[in-house]
Amino acid sequence: MEIELTPERLAQLESLALARGEDPATVATDLLTLGLDQQTEVHNRRNEIRSLLDRRLADYTEGRSVPLDGEEVFARLRRRGQASETESEL
Repeated sequence: MEIELTPERLAQLESLALARGEDPATVATDLLTLGLDQQTEVHNRRNEIRSLLDRRLADYTEGRSVPLDGEEVFARLRRRGQASETESEL
């Protein structure tokens, strides 16, 4: 397989290879592997989040969970934060 790089990317790759003391092809392979691994992780995480949201929506629509009032949630968080600040001052 061949990949065409812009002159700027090629210079960047060659500079990185020189800094690492490696062949540009090796560095390119490492970078491609890293990028593909990261994209796979992002894709998997996105699927996990989608599944979680689907389950929670199903719980809500089927009456297995109760929606919370937004103002009450913020009030609880504020109280927790104040309690944590008070404990840390002791």
